[in-house]
Amino acid sequence: MLTNQNKELHLYKSNEKKEIKMENTEKIYKELKAIDLIMTPTYFDTLEKYENSQKYDYVDFCSCCGRGIKGQPKFGLLTLGGPMPIPVDSDLNAANYYGVEIQGWFPIGSECKKLYPKEYIGKWQF
Repeated sequence: MLTNQNKELHLYKSNEKKEIKMENTEKIYKELKAIDLIMTPTYFDTLEKYENSQKYDYVDFCSCCGRGIKGQPKFGLLTLGGPMPIPVDSDLNAANYYGVEIQGWFPIGSECKKLYPKEYIGKWQF
């Protein structure tokens, strides 16, 4: 598990119960090329509006702005715990080496995908 509180990284090895604390998270983030998830200030208000919409039957919601996505999402962000997006072609063995958990794919809308470098945007995989 990866947390970004107080600039500490808490790693839990899957086969160990012991918690490993590392204060130098910047090295790990740099190695994995992790970036912060961009969320609009109105994310939660927008999400609530779209979740309660009777007009469309939304399947999923954008992880950045909270707007509803009609049909299956087309784009996604591969994320570490936090959530922190990483490039879609990342060597996941590096994450396993550090004991960092991959959270999986977060859906992202067509407008918000423009906020990220192209190497962070992948085709939605669910």
